[in-house]
Amino acid sequence: MTVVDGLAPVVACQDITVQLDSNGRVVIAAGDVDNGSTDNCGISSLSLDETDFDCSHLGENTVTLTAMDASGNSSSCTATVTVVDDLAPVVACQDATLELDQNGLASLSVLDIDGGSSDNCSIASMSLDRYDFDTSDIGTQQVTLTVTDSNGNSSTCIANVEILPAGCNVDGGTIATNDERLNLCVGDGVSDYIQVTITGNSGVGKFGLIDAGTHEVVASNNSGIFNMENYPAGNYYLVYASVETLSQFQGVNYVSDLEGCFDVSNFLSVSTFEISAGLISTEGPTTVCINGGSQSKLQFYVTGNFGPNFRWAVLNQAGTNVLKHNSTGKFNFGLAAAGTYQVVHVAYGNINPGSINVSNPQGCVEISTPIFITVESCTSAMPTLSSNPNPVRDISQVEFDVSEGGHATLEVFDLAGRHIQTLYDGYADPSHVHRFAFDGGALPNGVYLYRLTTEKDVILDKFILAK
Repeated sequence: MTVVDGLAPVVACQDITVQLDSNGRVVIAAGDVDNGSTDNCGISSLSLDETDFDCSHLGENTVTLTAMDASGNSSSCTATVTVVDDLAPVVACQDATLELDQNGLASLSVLDIDGGSSDNCSIASMSLDRYDFDTSDIGTQQVTLTVTDSNGNSSTCIANVEILPAGCNVDGGTIATNDERLNLCVGDGVSDYIQVTITGNSGVGKFGLIDAGTHEVVASNNSGIFNMENYPAGNYYLVYASVETLSQFQGVNYVSDLEGCFDVSNFLSVSTFEISAGLISTEGPTTVCINGGSQSKLQFYVTGNFGPNFRWAVLNQAGTNVLKHNSTGKFNFGLAAAGTYQVVHVAYGNINPGSINVSNPQGCVEISTPIFITVESCTSAMPTLSSNPNPVRDISQVEFDVSEGGHATLEVFDLAGRHIQTLYDGYADPSHVHRFAFDGGALPNGVYLYRLTTEKDVILDKFILAK
């Protein structure tokens, strides 16, 4: 007898609504439309005749869902996929400048303000809340750009429009300085003048010192000479502003406050620093004993207000030559020649550290009070290690002493280098002899080694185990 399945699946559909993404597309799956289709033996696949939708599918779309079982029986139903676009346009504004005509009038267009607005489908319209201006608007005015897409979604942005009077012909010119010290140390009571000159300008105007962070006018004058010692450490711009009448400067606290007919020059950047090399110290000894090239690394530290840039340096005794430098403050004197050295901390502004003369620092540089390090060539007694009796049957007495305190390890090895036992691992005190007992009764007869390891030396003592 042959059993067959001739029953088609019972297919069920549901209507859905989907949202287009920022690229104007959306993809659906058969499971989104399926509403619980069933089969007496089980459904092997569900498929849709259309899954990808874009802006051309906005509104209601009919799709067909097909369910197939393992025997090849299939059924279909239709559903409505409603595609919607709820994303507002991405609006972008740009500032503009308008000059009034001889009648005192000027008009603005959408293209003057639009900075590249876009939409996932299409833009239907762009409009401004204001297009026309007259003499009463001279100065900075704000306009609102509204962008609406083809589905009624809209976004807005605000732009500044600078309205200039007719015939504004002033020129801010070009400023320059022959002073290369555009990085100055302040706070030391010493005058630091910068001279700025102007060429190619027209109209009347003033030089200004502008805070680079807030754009506030810190100072202004007619000479172009500024004593940076009078102002807090920070970053500034130097600029020249040309106007038709000097009365336009009244009440101006920021460059953006200028109104009417004006023009500004290029900007020159100047930075000032109130620096300190700080107070330096070291936890290590200031006298280093070298012996056969052993390392003696010293770490130096700095406290206090220092910077903005810094380096550590090792100098010769006279402090005229830089022998080593780094940013870590860690130096190895173990390989240095015997003698006296200076260690200093150097703080500096935005200058090339390679140009710093440590014996006669110029410009934005400060060098700390040095720490003097003395390097001596000296020797110290070797540690001693002995054991008895030797040969030994079982228990051996072993002892060692050291001339310098430090970490020490006493271990037992066989001649093959296999570790047998650690007798001591800790601080070795030079004030007394360290004694231990080692029981080798469980070991086979043979030759063994006691090994003493200190921070500088390794000492071996051979003993014979004979039962």
